[in-house]
Amino acid sequence: GTINLATATTTNTLTGSASGSGTLIVGEGTLVLSNGSTSNSFAPGAIQVDSGATLELAANDQIGDSTGLILNGGTFRVGTDSTGFSDTLGTLTLTTDSTIDLGAWSTGVRQLIFADSNSDTTSVTWSGTLTITNWQGVAQQSSDVAEILFGTGGLSSSQLAQVYWANQDLTGGTLIGGNGELVPVPEPRVYAAAVALLAVVGWRERKRLLGLIQRTKKS
Repeated sequence: GTINLATATTTNTLTGSASGSGTLIVGEGTLVLSNGSTSNSFAPGAIQVDSGATLELAANDQIGDSTGLILNGGTFRVGTDSTGFSDTLGTLTLTTDSTIDLGAWSTGVRQLIFADSNSDTTSVTWSGTLTITNWQGVAQQSSDVAEILFGTGGLSSSQLAQVYWANQDLTGGTLIGGNGELVPVPEPRVYAAAVALLAVVGWRERKRLLGLIQRTKKS
């Protein structure tokens, strides 16, 4: 069923459990999952987060390993400003512009593991932009802080192009390593600037070497 909290600023914490084959819909406000004593406590068929709503983890392994996440304009927050958590879920579906907030913590590795969500090989579809906030790391390299994994080939090329990295102001992602970690890629303008810099450095080095050869001949 649908959970609509009183207002968009209302927060409610669930400490029990949920199961079944249906979809749990968070329609408004912030719903916090916090049954730290039991793994996979919240395991409906899927959890949908609508626009104006936030689903937040307050402990590790709260969501069922096969429970799909449907971002319908809402935010999936992995923790608070100081603490983040890890979880394994089912597929990730994007129906409109939505957000995954990885939290602005300072220590520890937080890991989200999704099932294969490749729109070319599964029934999962993505529409809109997936904005990832508070990712920390270097483009095309594994993060030491926050990992989002889909498995090798777990996202299609079109899905990878729909990812926006807010803190890096980069659009587009790639999957690296055997576990398919989603990381940003530099934009073409960054590559162009790097190539131009190398060309300038190369030209200056060539001139320096030519000058050295000429001075050697004269001496």
